[in-house]
Amino acid sequence: MHNNKKTVEAYMIAFEKGDRLKVLSCLADNVVWIIPGVFHLEGKKEFEGEIRNDAFQGDPAITVTRITEENDVVIAEGFVRTQKKSG
Repeated sequence: MHNNKKTVEAYMIAFEKGDRLKVLSCLADNVVWIIPGVFHLEGKKEFEGEIRNDAFQGDPAITVTRITEENDVVIAEGFVRTQKKSG
């Protein structure tokens, strides 16, 4: 397994556990997280606020169904389940 794929897998595990420091250690300083129509975050500081978001209960459940690496690109498919405090 290549380093990029290992990093993505470590990130998923850390995010699921709410391990803020480990999540941040997996990210580049210029990280960009986009969920179309929901939000667009840039940089570790903005990203950090979403690792533990007070609008949600508990930790998310992350299921990866497939992860592929080619050259320097990693693609992870799957789903995330979480519960909003508001229902």
